[in-house]
Amino acid sequence: MEGISVRHLLAMTSGLPDYYVDDDIAGALQDPTSVQIPLSAVSYAYGEDALFERGDKFVGLFL
Repeated sequence: MEGISVRHLLAMTSGLPDYYVDDDIAGALQDPTSVQIPLSAVSYAYGEDALFERGDKFVGLFL
């Protein structure tokens, strides 16, 4: 995750794997009053291999 900027995240060019998958997001959805902050959302991808080098490609929401 080193070197990934907010710009990469917003442009969907970070290379991070999808961090809003059913298994990971289920806990966040259990409490409808909870607030999902960006840091907790991105933490689901921590330790996962990048899909590609940051800035190399664009990946839409649904791979």
